[in-house]
Amino acid sequence: MTEVSCHPEGEARRISLLKRFFAGAQNDQNTCLVPYCLSNLVSSKKAAFTLAEVLITLGIIGIVAAMTIPTLVTNYQKKQTVAKLQKAYSILSNMTKLLYADNSYSALSGAVSAEKTEQFFNLYVLNYFRAPELSQDNICPYSDSAEWCYAFKYLNGRVMDTSVFTKYDAGRVYFTTNDGIAYYFSIMYWNRYSDSEGNEYKDALYTSSPHGVVDINGTEGPNILGKDVFVFQSDFANGVMKLECANSSNEEVNADCSLTGSGQCCAEKIRRDGWKISDDYPWI
Repeated sequence: MTEVSCHPEGEARRISLLKRFFAGAQNDQNTCLVPYCLSNLVSSKKAAFTLAEVLITLGIIGIVAAMTIPTLVTNYQKKQTVAKLQKAYSILSNMTKLLYADNSYSALSGAVSAEKTEQFFNLYVLNYFRAPELSQDNICPYSDSAEWCYAFKYLNGRVMDTSVFTKYDAGRVYFTTNDGIAYYFSIMYWNRYSDSEGNEYKDALYTSSPHGVVDINGTEGPNILGKDVFVFQSDFANGVMKLECANSSNEEVNADCSLTGSGQCCAEKIRRDGWKISDDYPWI
């Protein structure tokens, strides 16, 4: 084969080379023998997607994402809810057992007073929680709530008539921990009685079996029982912490933990279902 220079002289030489190229000078393996300087003159055609194909592919991806992402987000939210509820349950259980073991719950006796309530929580309760931050006395931590700080709603949409804030002289304490979980305790009950003349009276007394609420995301919404708010009861006198409806039947628990119920039994339903939110759970 004649060697070709990359720097041909004259128009005749250039024309001769081009003729040889287009004549198809090839070796036995169908490999082009044209020198590199001439082969660069030939452009190759590459396969590519059309605009229509790209748009169809993107449309399919969008449809699949729209179908799967909401489910993934919901499943994640359910797992986070159970994890936080289970964490709060463990902390409250340990607290109740230890209060029973050292007999510190006995400080709760007689008539309710602001001084005694504040002292009891500061000395015996708050040290079982990590970095607790008490809300101010008589100040509602839920800024969008009504005057009485009725911050929570039942699953059926009704407002829960419980004032969720710290009020020491009423035996109520609300605080949050550094994981964002909020706890509310009510350690008072009304002792009602009447005299021989039929006059009725009531005294605010301490109880060793206080009810409480866990709000797993603090003051953030939606503040609905069974969604982010769950109810418990601590029995200090026996060292037992129970979720609301712990003594109810499965039928009663399922009836309450529904869109027509209050949702107070939802934490107990989650526990009975193996600490998971089952398919029949009223997740809204």
